Amino acid sequence: MTIAYTLSSSILTLLTNFSSSAISHFNSLHICNLFSAVSYSLLVNISLINSLFKYIYLLSLEKTNEPFFIK
Repeated sequence: MTIAYTLSSSILTLLTNFSSSAISHFNSLHICNLFSAVSYSLLVNISLINSLFKYIYLLSLEKTNEPFFIK
């Protein structure tokens, strides 16, 4: 039941970790500040999408006792 949620959450966590390591790498080298800013923006957006997905998932469980993607 929660396999799809767990899988998507894991993928988003991996993307978040990759983005944050890319940010620290480029900041330590002081290269390409634009790329660093874009990466940080991406990191924030990924976090917001993950939070929104959790909220929708929990809201659908509360209303129907089933995740919204299972019919």
